[in-house]
Amino acid sequence: MRLPNFIIIGASKAGTTTLYKYLCLHPQVYMCTPKEPEFFASENDKNYTKGIDWYASLFSKAELHQVCGEASGRYTHYPHFPEASERIAQILPRVKLIYIMRHPVERAYSHYAQHIKYNQNIKHQFEVKETFEENIARDSYVLDASNYMQQIEQYLKFYSKEQFLFLLMEDLIEQPADTLRQICSFIGVNNEGSSRVIMINYL
Repeated sequence: MRLPNFIIIGASKAGTTTLYKYLCLHPQVYMCTPKEPEFFASENDKNYTKGIDWYASLFSKAELHQVCGEASGRYTHYPHFPEASERIAQILPRVKLIYIMRHPVERAYSHYAQHIKYNQNIKHQFEVKETFEENIARDSYVLDASNYMQQIEQYLKFYSKEQFLFLLMEDLIEQPADTLRQICSFIGVNNEGSSRVIMINYL
């Protein structure tokens, strides 16, 4: 049974999709599809109830020489998914955790904008009824995901600091090759070709 060697646990809207796409290009890395399986944290636990065999099946096509990874931003959406860190620790006590961060207000606003776009795509007559300021006054969801220390503390209950790699989105944008070399070293793969990555646009 193959399970992840590393997980990109967030933060949402901080470059996780770009990082996922970079790692998909590395021959020694197998990133599961979908990018965000959200096994340990999903609405109404719909994925966790599918069981560990379902989760493992997402990595079944990995070659023996590859390390496996996934990227689910909801794993750092405490307190909305309070059991995520403990669930991961129970099944993957030796997993390596990558946490990429962005200016907290910019990240929260991008998260809010993504929510609007999502609703506009599925509801063609969707009307924006509240500003960003009104939204965060009513609901703490997007702000909580920007409270990085609160999110990290949930994992430090179960993992040592050596199992974490903390990154900044700005470094991924401005110094992608250096950032990827750091990641490759952390997850235990070679970094050849990391200087040839192509930047991918994202919000």
